[in-house]
Amino acid sequence: MKRGCHASPARRVIDNYRRIDIERSMDMKKVVVVVVVVVVVVVVVVVVVVVVVVIIIIMKNIYSALLQKSSKPIRQH
Repeated sequence: MKRGCHASPARRVIDNYRRIDIERSMDMKKVVVVVVVVVVVVVVVVVVVVVVVVIIIIMKNIYSALLQKSSKPIRQH
């Protein structure tokens, strides 16, 4: 912690906010938990969708490469 000329007013403001937030702390904790759960669910869904899309693209590439191999003996780069 740096102690400067602005340390004590900032601390007073922070203490005042802490006193106000003691009554709301339980509600805030519930809200924070809900927000964290929603964010985690959204991130998991996005990751799953991206992985599925990447797997589909890779499978299409492998399938088309196999088709090119079976139909043409010389592959075109």
